[in-house]
Amino acid sequence: MGREKKGKVRKLWTPDDVVYVLKQLARRRKQMSNTDESKEPMSFTSTSNAVARRVPPSTIERWFRKGYATKEQIPRPGPAGTLTDAEETVLVDWILFCAELRMPVTRADIARQIHGFCGRQVSNTWFRNFFARHPILSLRTPQPLEASRQKAASEASIRKWFTDVYTVALAKKQYSTIFNMDETGVSKDPKQGNQRVVARRGARAVLRQSIGNSEHITVVEAISNKGTCAPPMFIVKGKASVNAETVAKSGLPGSWMIAVTESAWIDGPTFNRWLRAFVRHLTPADKPTLVVMDNHSTHVDPVTLKWAAEQDVDLLFLPAHTSHVLQPLDVGVFGPFKRAYGEAICEITRTEAVSTLTRAQLMRALKTAHDKAVTPANIAAGFMATGLWPLDIDRALGTKYIKGAERFPGQRAPSGKHVVDPLLQCS
Repeated sequence: MGREKKGKVRKLWTPDDVVYVLKQLARRRKQMSNTDESKEPMSFTSTSNAVARRVPPSTIERWFRKGYATKEQIPRPGPAGTLTDAEETVLVDWILFCAELRMPVTRADIARQIHGFCGRQVSNTWFRNFFARHPILSLRTPQPLEASRQKAASEASIRKWFTDVYTVALAKKQYSTIFNMDETGVSKDPKQGNQRVVARRGARAVLRQSIGNSEHITVVEAISNKGTCAPPMFIVKGKASVNAETVAKSGLPGSWMIAVTESAWIDGPTFNRWLRAFVRHLTPADKPTLVVMDNHSTHVDPVTLKWAAEQDVDLLFLPAHTSHVLQPLDVGVFGPFKRAYGEAICEITRTEAVSTLTRAQLMRALKTAHDKAVTPANIAAGFMATGLWPLDIDRALGTKYIKGAERFPGQRAPSGKHVVDPLLQCS
């Protein structure tokens, strides 16, 4: 917004105000040309309305004599910007282009590009104003994506699985319930490095007590398209088996399970134990049941598949490395679960002043996380985002992780052609 002072009164105007007054003057000049007033000099002092009073007459006279008539012709008030509007447009296109290629740029990268444009350095104030001028941009923390997942999660592979596998399975049998089963790992000492805390201003370091134990725990969950969940299983490292009495002492409901393996990862026998408990949990109204899961080697066993089919439970496997796109648990539940688990661990260590966790405390944190994250709302959001229920392949293809499914506006790559970098187009 332009600002001009006259004495102690500050005049405020915008380019729209100037264009409005210029159009009024052009209309007035046309009227004068048809009368005897055409011999009189043009007056640039107008108090006919509030808009005209905001714009200084000297400004109007200067731009009127230059023939300006549109908003684009009005110079930007204040000193010349670091970049022209055209250069900023190219810069924004380049930032979005790199993000779509999964190679997002940092502020330092942007500063180097600007230095290449005009040889000038930019400040924090420039970045703040730049983001204000382009609200489509914001500072984000990128999520790592393995190359194998990026390569496998292509539009073609997802579409093929939906049309040739998932849709065919739903057509062959009228399933009453669709479940998604998956595992995720948490640590006894979850990392909370991205969580901000309140402390004394100017302190050289703000420390948080660490439990000092990064032992892995596997969480096995199953959720349904009806918004319900099956009793979870927690797998810890050890050799001794865990009985019902130990589960009760840990403060967990009786239907929940604690399993023990040497690595704390799921194995074939542990999966079979979970599956049998899962089938016992099902009611006649849940059957026939379809369970969608990844194709981990512990899940793919002919004997297990046959036994499950005899119980009116069919197992359907996802393509390799597509869990982050097609698993409702990965998309809608496990993120909130891990955040809630980290908060629960911090709460226990802060309120109970402990440096190590007992199994009862650990299970209490896991139960808190389950209760907060495995909710009907998160479950429904996960199924909807993956397109598994309601059935919608466009939902799955619209995710940010699908390679080749989306480009930012104006940069869709035709088949067999490359997307051209906007910076190369203007060089």
